[in-house]
Amino acid sequence: SVPEVKAPVMNPAVSEAKAIDELGANLPPSKPIVRKPPKAPGLQPEVHHQHASSMGSVETRKGKIMMVSASLLQIIAQLDDNFLRSSESAHDVSKKLEATRMHYHSNHADSRGHIDHSTKIMHVITWNRSFKNLPDQEDLGVNFEIDERFETHATVLDRMLAWEKKLYDEVKAGELMKIDYQKKVDLLHKQKKRGVKLETLEKTKAAVSHLHTRYIVDMQSMDSTVSEINRLRDKQLYPKLVDLVDGMANMWSSMHRHHKSQFLTISGIRAFEVPPVPRETTDLHYKQTCELRDIVREWHMQFDKLMDHQKG
Repeated sequence: SVPEVKAPVMNPAVSEAKAIDELGANLPPSKPIVRKPPKAPGLQPEVHHQHASSMGSVETRKGKIMMVSASLLQIIAQLDDNFLRSSESAHDVSKKLEATRMHYHSNHADSRGHIDHSTKIMHVITWNRSFKNLPDQEDLGVNFEIDERFETHATVLDRMLAWEKKLYDEVKAGELMKIDYQKKVDLLHKQKKRGVKLETLEKTKAAVSHLHTRYIVDMQSMDSTVSEINRLRDKQLYPKLVDLVDGMANMWSSMHRHHKSQFLTISGIRAFEVPPVPRETTDLHYKQTCELRDIVREWHMQFDKLMDHQKG
């Protein structure tokens, strides 16, 4: 039998050190290795697309070191804050116009089917949203009156529309009554010329007198309606229109002030001399950028139309 030869047991650490010494003895002499300090994270070369928040500091033309990342974040926050404040300046006008409410308009209601016109008129004239959810007035036996101090621009317009429709109906009825009155007067003259019976003549005279009385009453009612329309126009609508115009002037002034601040902020970005470092991007990012460009162009076009409409 062949005698078994056992390999000598060596310490792993001693063996590794010995192998490294033997390997170093066989290598040619080289320059000493000098370890360089690690670069700052913000100055490492970029491979993928990075946002402004990952940019480091750069040196401007004046030689001053400025933190571009912090400055750009502050600029973006300032632009966003100006957008929000500019939007808030329109809340007062929206509140005056009740832009978030669905308004009742009888002209649109007419196209959806038959609605009793007199019911609509009385509903609008006596309508008050402060007790619209309460039970019917007839059930309570209470006669509510409108407090004009709390009326809005929309409710005043609704009331004026109702009164103007009432005036239209009165004028139309008055013209028809005038035609009937003229016919009765002509008939009375003919009966007098023909020498009809006294009873028939008195009956025609009574009809003429009745129509004349009704016509006078209707004319007085028409004058009252015109007076109410003028009162609503001068006492209710005019102050609200003045208040609305003042609110819109303040809104546009505030928007102009915030947009001017944004323009100055954007102009300040030119002070930074950021070297054009090529960055890789993705097709998705390019597509989203194109969509953003199209949306900004559309917004700019619609804003120009709004300004032209306001100037017109």
